[in-house]
Amino acid sequence: MLFDLIKNSQWRVTVFLGIFIYLFFMKKNRYSISYILIASILTGFIGCSGKVKENKPEALLGEEEVFDDDTLITVQLSGSKKYGHTFKFTDIVEQVDYIPLETTDDCLIGNRFQLIRFTEDYIFMESGGIIFQFNRQGKFIRKINRHGQGPGECYARCSGFDENNRLIYILDNGKLSLNIFDFDGQYIKTIQNPFSDASDGDSPSHMGCDSKGNILWTCNTYPGIQMMYKYIATNGECDILHQSPNYTVYELKEKGRGVPVYAMYSYPIYEYNSCNYYPYTYNDTIFRINDDYSSSPARIIHIPNRVTLEEYKKACNRIIDWSDLDGKNDFSGIRENRQHVYIYHSHTVSSDSKKNNHFVTLYNKQTGKLTENINRLIENDWDGGMDVALEMYDQKEDNKMYKLLQPFKMKEKLTDSHFSTVQAKYPDAKEKLQTIVDTLNEDDNPVIMILTLK
Repeated sequence: MLFDLIKNSQWRVTVFLGIFIYLFFMKKNRYSISYILIASILTGFIGCSGKVKENKPEALLGEEEVFDDDTLITVQLSGSKKYGHTFKFTDIVEQVDYIPLETTDDCLIGNRFQLIRFTEDYIFMESGGIIFQFNRQGKFIRKINRHGQGPGECYARCSGFDENNRLIYILDNGKLSLNIFDFDGQYIKTIQNPFSDASDGDSPSHMGCDSKGNILWTCNTYPGIQMMYKYIATNGECDILHQSPNYTVYELKEKGRGVPVYAMYSYPIYEYNSCNYYPYTYNDTIFRINDDYSSSPARIIHIPNRVTLEEYKKACNRIIDWSDLDGKNDFSGIRENRQHVYIYHSHTVSSDSKKNNHFVTLYNKQTGKLTENINRLIENDWDGGMDVALEMYDQKEDNKMYKLLQPFKMKEKLTDSHFSTVQAKYPDAKEKLQTIVDTLNEDDNPVIMILTLK
C-alpha cells in the first residue's frame, strides 16, 4: 500500500521531504520533528483526497468514466461569434415520431401555442390562454378552462400538472388567482392571488409541479420592484414551503430619471432525472433544487464578454443605447438529457437583430467533450421532412424534444416534388411522413414532432 502511495507524484514529494527533514534534524529534537513528519504526510493525504474533478479532454477519459449527477459541471465557452458546426438529425437523434393533433370545431389552436406537456395518458397544450387536452394519439378530449370571470374561468399565464394526484393548476394572467382542475376537466376551486404578501411585489411567471405534487414558482420583476426570490415552493394550497432568496437584490428603475423600464424575466425551472434545476438570471450558475427545497450549484457556464446586469439596466433606462451592447455575448439557458448538457447562447448585434447569431453548444457528460457554437437549425436527413431549430423551451423530458409543426408550412415545403428528390436515411420513415402530409389540411391543428435524442 505504501508503495502504491509513493508512486503518486504528490506523495513522492511529501514522503521524501518528510524523511529528509526527519533524518537531518532528529538528533536535535526527535519528538518535534516526528510531529513535522506526521503533519507533512497528513498534508499530502488531505491534498490528494481534496482534489476537484476537472473536465479533462476526451482523449484522457476512459470509456468507463461517467460524470454522475452529483458532479459540479463547469463549462468554459470561447465566446466566438462564428458558427462552429452544422448538424443533421442523424448526428443527434435516434428516433423521430409524429402526432397530428385532431382538429374539431371546438378545438382550433392556430399558431398561438406556448406550452406542451406529456403525461402518461395525455398531451396538454396551452394556446391563447386555454389548456387543451388530447390523448397520447392526438385525439382531442376537452378544453380544461374557459375565458371569463366566473368560477374556474381564467386566462392561463402558466400551468402545472401534478400527475400523481391528477391535478392541473392554472394561474390566471389578470387576477393572478390559482385555479385548480382535475384531469377529467372538473373545476375544483380557486385560490386568490397567493403571492399578494409573500414576494414583495413579484409576480409569478412560470410554474411547475415536482414529484411530490408541490408547486415551484419563478417570478417576474416589474419596474422599480426588487426581485426578492429565485423561486418559491408551495404546496397545492399555496402554503409556502420555501422561499429561495436572490443572491443579488436589484432595482431596475434608476431613481430620479422617471423613464419606463422593461420587465425582467427569470428563466423557468427545468426538470432532469427527477430533479429540478434553476438557471439564475445574469449569473453563470445553474442551481439544483434539493429535496428540502434549498438550492446548490450544479452547472456553471462561463461566457466571455457577456452582457452584464448593469449594462442591461442602463440600456432599459436609456442611459446607454442598445447599440452599445453590440458584440456582446448572452446566455439563454440550458436543458439536458442523459448524454448532453444543451447550452443556449448568442452573439448579439443589438442594433440589427437579424445579424444575431444564436447557438447551441453540447457538453458530453460522459466524455467531457465540448462541441461549441452549433447552428440551431438542424437539417432533417432522417425522413426528408422539416428542418427544425433546437430551442430551449422545446425539451420537456429527459431525452425528448418536441417541435410543433404548422400544417400550412408542411404542405408548402413537403410537396410530392420535394419527396421525390430529397435524400433520407430511412425511406420507410419518409413514406410514412408523406402519408401524414397528404392527410393534412392547411388550417389543421399543429403536428407534434418528437425527437428522441441520443
